[in-house]
Amino acid sequence: PGPAGRCDDSKVGIGVPRWDARSRRWLLWYYCRDRAYDPIAPRTLGTGRVALATSRDGLAWSRVDGPLGLQSVLEHGVEPEYDALHLGITDVTGARGQWWMWCFGGNRDRRQTVVGALPGMGMRPGLATSRDGVRWTKLRGRGPGGALIDIRNDQEVFASWVNGFHDDGQFGMGFTSVDNGVTRFRSWLTRSADALDWSEPQELSWEDGERDWDAKGM
Repeated sequence: PGPAGRCDDSKVGIGVPRWDARSRRWLLWYYCRDRAYDPIAPRTLGTGRVALATSRDGLAWSRVDGPLGLQSVLEHGVEPEYDALHLGITDVTGARGQWWMWCFGGNRDRRQTVVGALPGMGMRPGLATSRDGVRWTKLRGRGPGGALIDIRNDQEVFASWVNGFHDDGQFGMGFTSVDNGVTRFRSWLTRSADALDWSEPQELSWEDGERDWDAKGM
């Protein structure tokens, strides 16, 4: 966690490092939460805003003073947007001369889970783009609240933990879901030509079958 008063002074979550050939340095985007963050946000997650750090050698890092709240580079939206309560990332890719940040977030709508109906757990995927990695523009998707896609059905908690790739002029997006009882995790792949209209998700599976350690899914 960072110094008091910054967006990361309470929790630091998943970081995504990428080498930037133009500036000859590493860029590390990570999601985080400050001490004054809305207490109804899911406590088991460190999601809230996205911050940036840079490094020449990958060992010594410097926080970047971002242009948004509490020096962040990307922050949650407002109700009823899909990320109105908290925001996180799991991937950043480079294509078409810019960075693509694959996000996920939740709002105050309550979603049924194994421990009851909780706000912020109905997480959906989103996307933002940037030329320099500091100033980002959110892409408004066609799902609820500007998300790229919706949660598949009422029996699943979220469509989240997003990864993206670019293949032969198309976008690919992977995401994970879990049922309300947390008995089965499932991962999916969907494709798009424009990052707005996405194909019907296809479930990923192991070619050699399941083992004991992945019996609850992928």
